[in-house]
Amino acid sequence: MKIKSRILIISSIIGVAFALGYVSGFTTLLLYSKAVPPMAAITGNNEPQQAPQPQEELRPSDYAKKGISWEDAQKSNKPVALTFYVDWCHYCQGFAPILNKFREEYSSKYNFVYINCEKQENQSVMREFNVNSFPAFFLVDKKHNKKEYVEPSEYQNHDAMKSRFDSFLTGK
Repeated sequence: MKIKSRILIISSIIGVAFALGYVSGFTTLLLYSKAVPPMAAITGNNEPQQAPQPQEELRPSDYAKKGISWEDAQKSNKPVALTFYVDWCHYCQGFAPILNKFREEYSSKYNFVYINCEKQENQSVMREFNVNSFPAFFLVDKKHNKKEYVEPSEYQNHDAMKSRFDSFLTGK
């Protein structure tokens, strides 16, 4: 009998707490905590807040729109930062925003070319550079007949990549 009376007392207390909470608006906070901002309990401000918009995930081909074609790059006197990619490749997806930051920094010194390896028209360029994995990244200077492959281990190291871009320009 003691257990039943304790349960009855506890449930009564909970019921009263919810009744009082409902009157003051805290029940809404307890029951719908995702709909009410966390600060509402402190400030009493239950006005709806706009949720942050999710970041749009870009594919490598979205970044490719910011580059130029391989044909146009060959006509230019600037060295080329050449990337071979496929959209479904997880590593390509991770490398694309990193390379985009370098494109923003070095666009006055390099032409940036993105080659989608799934397109049939790019197969000859892939053969020329012997590309068999993705992403593949090269620095190319047609004027000095120079071509360097950049190891994937360097992609995440900003200082190493910056050093590669700079040393390729100076020839050191």
